[in-house]
Amino acid sequence: MNQIEIWSKQTTVKVLADKTYDETYKNPGEFVFHMAKNEHESAQIIITPQSDVSSFSIELSHLKSEDRMFYIWKDQLTVYLQKYICVSENSPDAEKYGNGPGLYPDALLPFEKVWEYGENKIKAGQNQAIFISLKVPSNQRAGNYKGAFTLTVDGEKYSIPVKVTVWDFEVSSKVHCQSDFVIGNRGLQLGENDYFPAMYRKYVEKLIEFRLAPHRLMQFMNRPYNEGSDFVEAVRYYMAPGKPDLSTIMLPVYPHAVTGIDEPDYKKHVLALADACIEDGVNYFAKAAVYCGFIDEPHLNNGWDETNRVCKRYEDLKNETADEFEAVAPKTEFAKEVITSMREVPNFVTIHFDERITEVKNWCPRLACMATKEEREQYRKAANNGKNWWYQCGVKADTPNYGIDHNLIDARILMWMTYDYGLQGTLYWETVQFFKWVFCLESHINHEVIIDCYKEPVRCAGDNGDGFLLYPGKPYGIFGPVESIRLHAIRDGYEEYEYLYLYENLCKQAGKDFREEMEPLFERLYDGVIVKADADTFDEVRSELAEKIVSLQNEIKGEI
Repeated sequence: MNQIEIWSKQTTVKVLADKTYDETYKNPGEFVFHMAKNEHESAQIIITPQSDVSSFSIELSHLKSEDRMFYIWKDQLTVYLQKYICVSENSPDAEKYGNGPGLYPDALLPFEKVWEYGENKIKAGQNQAIFISLKVPSNQRAGNYKGAFTLTVDGEKYSIPVKVTVWDFEVSSKVHCQSDFVIGNRGLQLGENDYFPAMYRKYVEKLIEFRLAPHRLMQFMNRPYNEGSDFVEAVRYYMAPGKPDLSTIMLPVYPHAVTGIDEPDYKKHVLALADACIEDGVNYFAKAAVYCGFIDEPHLNNGWDETNRVCKRYEDLKNETADEFEAVAPKTEFAKEVITSMREVPNFVTIHFDERITEVKNWCPRLACMATKEEREQYRKAANNGKNWWYQCGVKADTPNYGIDHNLIDARILMWMTYDYGLQGTLYWETVQFFKWVFCLESHINHEVIIDCYKEPVRCAGDNGDGFLLYPGKPYGIFGPVESIRLHAIRDGYEEYEYLYLYENLCKQAGKDFREEMEPLFERLYDGVIVKADADTFDEVRSELAEKIVSLQNEIKGEI
C-alpha cells in the first residue's frame, strides 16, 4: 500500500510541490477555518505520497454546530486543485523567503475539471494541495462547526477532519476600499483567443466577485462607435440590485495629441452618466475616479510637463462638464449633490513627490514612497479632498507584492497597511498578461510572444507573477477566467480591511481610541511598509482583532 502523508498549512503560506519540509513545519491533516459572517476564507491540505498516485478525489459533507442544531451546507464550499508553475529563476530579492527556484502553487483549477482533464495524479515524493474556499452567509449562526470530508487516494479512503469557527460579526457587503485593476484586451486576445464583450464581462464579473474594480467596465475597442449610453448600460448592469458591490466606477479617459485628453469623448460619457444619475436616483459619481494610464509613471519617460498639462486640463475639464450639466439639470437637492460629486472626481496619478510635478491633486505613489510617517503625512496633506491611493507594480521584496515566489501573506497585510495609513484605494497595472514581452534589440520594442500561461511565470521584467492574477479558462473548456491563490489572498485582505472599518466605527460609538487599540497589533504585522509577521503571528493578530470586534459590539449592545 502506498504510504501517504496528509498534512496542512495556512493558506497564507505557499507549499511548493517539489520541496521537502521538516515535520515541525507541518500542521495536522485537517481543514481549519476561522472567519466572520459574510466572509470567504480558505484552507488547504497537502498530500505527500511515497509512490506515484494514479487518482485521488475528495467528497464533501455538511458541517454541524456543536449542539447539532445548525449547519454549514456543503454547497457553501468550493474545491480546487492547486496547480504548480515552475520558477526557474527567482524574482529580485525573493531569496529572502528561503524558497528558491521550484514548483510554486498558483492557479486554482475547479475540482470538477481535475477529473475531466486527468490531473488527479501525484508524483512520488511531491506535495499536492487541495484548496477549499468557504463562504458563510450573513445569517450564519456564530459558533463552532465540525465534520469530516472523505479523501480517496488510489482507492484508499481517509477521513479528513474539518473545523470551522464563525465569529459573531459580519463583514460588510459594501466595499469601502476602492481599486483599479486592469484587464487588458490583448491579454484576452492572446490567452483566450476571445476578446468579445461576453468574455470581457466574465473577467469583469470575476474581479468584482473578489471585491476589486476593473479599470474599464466595458471595452472601448472602437471608440467612435461607443456611445455614452453604452457606458451607462454597463454601469447599470454591474450596479443592479443583488450584484456584488462595485466599489469604483473608473471614468473613461483617453489621450489626445493636441489637448492631452480626448475632451469630446470624456464629456460624452460623463454627461450620459450624469443623466443616468437623475433618471435612476443614484449618484454614480460618488464612486467615480479617473486614472490616466497614458501619463503613467512620468519619472520613467521624463513626462513631467505632459503630466502637469494633462492634470491641469482634467481639473478644468471636469468643472466645465459639470457646468454644462448644471445648466440643464433639474433644480433639486439631489441634482446639486450629483454636480458636486462631478466636480470632486479624483484623478489618481502614479507618481511620487517631485519638484517638477505641480498639478497633481490626488497621489498614487508606489508603496515604498510611503515608508515613513513623514512621507505619509506629506502625501496626506497634499491630497485633494483627502484622497490618495497607492500601487504595487513589479516584485520587490522591500514592500508587499503579488509575486509568485514571494510570501502570500503580503497581499493580506497590504490591506491592513492601506487602512492604517488612511489610503482610500489600490491600483494594479494588469491582471491578464497572457503573453510574454520579449525585447528585440533590432526593432527596439517589446514583442508579444504567445505562451503557455500555465507554464510561464515571467511575462515581463523578470518578475514571476507580475502582470497576471488570473489564468485563461480556454485550455480547460471554461468560458472565463481561472482564479489564482494570489487573487484569493487579495480578497481576504480586502475583507480584513472591512474588519478594520467596522472596528473603527465601533470605537467611535464606544468612545474608544481606535489608534490606541490597534497600534500594538499593527506593530506586530509590519514596520512602515516592511512585512515582518509570519503566518502564525498573522493568525494571532487577526483573531485578536475579531475578539475586539465581538467584545466591543457586545459592550455597545449592553449599553443600549
